Formats: sequence, C-alpha cells, structure tokens
Amino acid sequence: VNTLRHFLITVGVAIFSIFSKSSDRDNATDIIGLLFMCMYICFDSFTSQWQDTIYVKYGRANVDPFQMMLGVNSWAILITTSGLVINGDIPKIIEF
Repeated sequence: VNTLRHFLITVGVAIFSIFSKSSDRDNATDIIGLLFMCMYICFDSFTSQWQDTIYVKYGRANVDPFQMMLGVNSWAILITTSGLVINGDIPKIIEF
C-alpha cells in the first residue's frame, strides 16, 4: 500500500514537472529528481524489510529503535554529503 502510494505520487509529480517546464536544463534536473524519487521508493520498501531482518536476527531486546534510526540516518548523511562533494555544492551550502 505504501509503495503504491509512493509510486503514484512519483508519477503525478513527474507528469506535472516534465510537462510544465520548457527549458532543457529544467528537464534534465527533473529527470534527476524523478530518478531520486524512484530510488526513494525502492529504498523505502527495502528499509522496513531490512529492519525486520535485523530484529529477527538479533532480537528486539538487543537492538532498540534509536540504534535503527542512528544507522539509517548515518547512511543518509553519508550519501547526501557524498552527493554534495561530487557535485561541488559544498561551497553553496556553506554560503547559505
């Protein structure tokens, strides 16, 4: 149900974004955004399955929700920072 909802939101935003812009640069950015949204759907459906596997393997008494949040958010920070470094956007972030 969540995956279907995410997929429908992605399709709706993609249709709106792609057909409401006219410049080529905007379309390239929209395609990258669409790719990120599709990756979000895939990874979001994977996250809950992975967390369930961890809970089964190590037991809920040994792994608390805060450890799960720390793991997920640490990876999110790592991936976001990597993207900023690769694209050279760190100076823009610091300026902001």
